[in-house]
Amino acid sequence: MPIYTDKKTGRLYIEFQYKGHRHKERLPIGTSKDDAKRIEVKLKNDLMFQSHGIETDRQVITFKHFIESTFGPVADSYPKDRYDRTVLLVKAAYAFFRDKPMRSIKAADIERLKASRINLTTMHGTPRKPATVEREMSIISSIFSMAVKNDVIDYNPCGRVKKLSFDNVQDKMLRREDEEKFFSFINSDWTRDICLMVLNTGLRQNDLMKLTRFQVDLDNELITLIQGKTKRRVLVPLNDTALEILRRRWSKKTNLLFPSPATGTDKGSVRHTMVRACVKAEIPKITIRDLRRTFATRGLEDGADFATIADILGHTGLRMLPRYVRSLEMKRKMVKAIGKSPTSPPLPKRDSWKLLKAKG
Repeated sequence: MPIYTDKKTGRLYIEFQYKGHRHKERLPIGTSKDDAKRIEVKLKNDLMFQSHGIETDRQVITFKHFIESTFGPVADSYPKDRYDRTVLLVKAAYAFFRDKPMRSIKAADIERLKASRINLTTMHGTPRKPATVEREMSIISSIFSMAVKNDVIDYNPCGRVKKLSFDNVQDKMLRREDEEKFFSFINSDWTRDICLMVLNTGLRQNDLMKLTRFQVDLDNELITLIQGKTKRRVLVPLNDTALEILRRRWSKKTNLLFPSPATGTDKGSVRHTMVRACVKAEIPKITIRDLRRTFATRGLEDGADFATIADILGHTGLRMLPRYVRSLEMKRKMVKAIGKSPTSPPLPKRDSWKLLKAKG
């Protein structure tokens, strides 16, 4: 039946199919079945009118109005970097959707927006990467998903847009032979300590920046923290290098062990210093995430299992780990080990080829 009562809450729901799309609406508490039937008829009439181009009260909510009344207040609570990107994308979308009713925005309109972002160069004059455009489209998709949850539209048009195909493999690491050169050209003690900690613990930069004395147990050589990204409790053992850095920084007056030298807070970045060090050392440019990948890969090379490494990195499962362990050295060892395997048939001698040819 199109109208039914939820057994747990006792509230009435309306649910039906129209032109292949499922429509479901929860009715206010105290709504009678007679009122529910009248609401059902009204909804079906609105859908029929809209399919013939006749505007209804439900259809006149524009993109601009939805951003200002519903999505905007939620976006205000986003972290600064995510908020800035969201505002940038909303401004770009205004050129396409500003006064357009939300229900009339289709997949073709999203395709036009996506094409404009692909063709638009970055602030540095370089082509915009497909991975960047896909991240931008995920923000646009979140706007329409919120509209679906608020019964403004019936489906998310972004779900009908084909995703861009691109190679987003991230396999850069700090090679062992480049490690000494890299650190010798880092002129900031703060950056050097953070890079060494990531290389020896696998922690994210944000987790290190927020690390306090209360999360470090020097006696038991252990860090205990709730990781910022996954919100998981993680226990990270400390080696001699990490212990030496933490003991040296323990004398700082602030509770933060790695505060930014510029602001004294947990906000800062080591990216520019790392890039300059790579240029001076004449090695491939790496980021702090590449050091985290180096930690995971070296752990595997030294015999650690996937589950242990995933636990230290703070991953909820093993699905993300292959991104960190594409080691050329491991591939070489595997191929050489297969070549030395006793089960491999011996290659025939040169004279044997003549005998085989004669038998043939």
